[in-house]
Amino acid sequence: EIGLVFAVDGVGMVAGAIAAPAIERRIGLGRSIILGPAIGVVGIALILAATPATAIPLLVSGRFLFGFGPVVFSVTQTSLRQSVTPSHLLGRVNASLRWLTWGFRPAGALLGGLVGEVWGLYAGVALSGLGLALCLVPLVISPVPRLERIQA
Repeated sequence: EIGLVFAVDGVGMVAGAIAAPAIERRIGLGRSIILGPAIGVVGIALILAATPATAIPLLVSGRFLFGFGPVVFSVTQTSLRQSVTPSHLLGRVNASLRWLTWGFRPAGALLGGLVGEVWGLYAGVALSGLGLALCLVPLVISPVPRLERIQA
């Protein structure tokens, strides 16, 4: 059962990568960029809602959505970023973004571990969900939701 819970995360990631172009065509680029983290937040909420009686279905569903949503975000925002960045700057922009996002992962892992140690596992998972939800705020109040398509 534990293997199933963790394996379904990867299945969600593959499904998100496959579905991202269709989602973008259906609801538009900007809404797809926002939908990705929102789906991830729902996934974390399902994980937090799990009880011993509902553990397997909620953890499997939550992990699937937590894999699916962020990959939809990654595919769509990368497409947007690469379309608006001059080609001679793509390497620098991508390296800077990766440095920022991946560079903060150890700090987030440390913070999550400290929160989990002091306040418990539930609090650590809830903090990650809150962090992901807060990432939606600048997206929602920006012009991103109005973006329909990348112009070639």
